[in-house]
Amino acid sequence: MIHQESFGVEETYDYIICGGGTSGCVIAVRLTQNSTASILIIEAGASNDTYPATAIPAAEEQSLKKVYDISHVT
Repeated sequence: MIHQESFGVEETYDYIICGGGTSGCVIAVRLTQNSTASILIIEAGASNDTYPATAIPAAEEQSLKKVYDISHVT
């Protein structure tokens, strides 16, 4: 995770992006390139801070089919 901040419920944002996947992050970057807009990206699921494999990209396979996998199959 590159940057994470916790804000109170009363915080306001210029944009709220639902989904922190590839396209959600691209949209957020594009919105900030030429402005000082405040952006909130929200993603499904709980915090993964207690599971070390979620912080290491190469260890992603270790988190599959576990509590941190939302089990969405397409």
